[in-house]
Amino acid sequence: MGRGSIDHLLEIGWITPRGRKNIPGRPTLWCTTDLFLEQFDIETIENLPNKEELKSNGFLDKRSAIATISDLSNHDDFNNTEEQENKDEENLEDFLRGS
Repeated sequence: MGRGSIDHLLEIGWITPRGRKNIPGRPTLWCTTDLFLEQFDIETIENLPNKEELKSNGFLDKRSAIATISDLSNHDDFNNTEEQENKDEENLEDFLRGS
């Protein structure tokens, strides 16, 4: 996952750092927050799909994801107008902690 994605998830309060993995480089471990669970109406983290379920549905196949993103970006409904961008900015405020 890219650093920008992690920064965004931190900003909206969906993840929080939870220590470091004890391997070379000591990468940060992340956990989801209660806000994330509330947003998606999930009672516990155990209700999230596991890696095998994600893989079987094509969510972990990079080529499939890239094709889907490309298809969406070419679709008229996906292309944002200035009005849609303003709505998106307003909706982002709903997700920010403390709003």
